[in-house]
Formats: sequence, structure tokens, C-alpha cells
Amino acid sequence: MADGTLKVSPELLQRGARALQEQHRTMSEALDDIGKRYEQLRGVWTGPTATGTTEQWESLRKTLTNHISQLEGHARILAETAEKHAAQEDTTKKNITATAEQLA
Repeated sequence: MADGTLKVSPELLQRGARALQEQHRTMSEALDDIGKRYEQLRGVWTGPTATGTTEQWESLRKTLTNHISQLEGHARILAETAEKHAAQEDTTKKNITATAEQLA
């Protein structure tokens, strides 16, 4: 950017979006699996420790769910940005070509 231009690679943005989508999928599946296993454990675990653990799990699950949702949002924003930059790049190339043809 030293020359005042912004160099953006739509392909790299798309790759980043796909990586975040994959992380979202992986983490969602892991959280679902942990939740199922926790529910199985709750079926046999009782007492004050079980109650305290329930509160901790609910808090952690809420935090992780929020984080996972943010991954999905960031992936969407990266993908949209890639599309916008690709479209702008195409428009710029067409304008340069049209100008060159007019000057020729």
C-alpha cells in the first residue's frame, strides 16, 4: 500500500471465508457432541457438584455458541467482500480497456 493502492486478492478472501466456514462447522459439531454427552452425564450425576457443573456448562455453552456464530458472520463478510472486490476489479479492467480503445 506504499503506492496508495489497496491490493486485495478475492481468491485469498474466499479461501479465508472457506476456512472460517470449516471451523464453524467443526466447532458446531464438537459443541453439539459435548452437549449430548453432558446430557447423558446429567442423567446419572446428582448432588451439589452436578448443579454447579450445570451452571458452568450453560455459561460456557452460551459463550462458545456466540463465538461460533461470530465465525459464521466473519466468513460471510469475507465472502461478500471477495465478491465486491472481484466485481470492482472487473469493472476497472473494462473501464481501462474502453479508455484504451477510445485513445487508440
